[in-house]
Amino acid sequence: YLQRTISGTVLLAAVAVLATGALSWISYRGARAALEAQFERRLATAAGATATQISPEDIEDARRLGEEGAGWANLQVQLEALRTTTGFASASLFDSLRATVYDCRGLEYQHEVTRLDTLARAGVDAALRGRPVVTAPFALLGVAYRAGLAPVAGRRGGVAGVVAVEGRL
Repeated sequence: YLQRTISGTVLLAAVAVLATGALSWISYRGARAALEAQFERRLATAAGATATQISPEDIEDARRLGEEGAGWANLQVQLEALRTTTGFASASLFDSLRATVYDCRGLEYQHEVTRLDTLARAGVDAALRGRPVVTAPFALLGVAYRAGLAPVAGRRGGVAGVVAVEGRL
């Protein structure tokens, strides 16, 4: 009888441990999914709100005159404020030809093809077609990122440029 009681107790304890583990895993997955959805919304909202503050004229002026133009100054104010207030890793703007017009990482990236063209090409393509998007995760130097991309509407329709906000996962 004692042997049966011990076996039953051990079996009950094992079932309790397994059930606790399963419920913990389910809770973890739910919390992780909620955090990922919130992160995705933050990226999309930040990129979209900033894109509304940038005009096609700002982009053209920054491309034509560089740091000397008023458009450059607006891009600098908008993108630097976005990066510093949100804590995201980077913010940039590239034009309809995928060339970087402004990048918070530094002047050396100006005129280069956006790095997202390689890292998140499907997202770049969608944004250049006028659709705001949050990219699938991509790795850069062993760190996982996602990017929020929001188009800046052109004067005659189309897309003048894209605001890109990158955040670490």
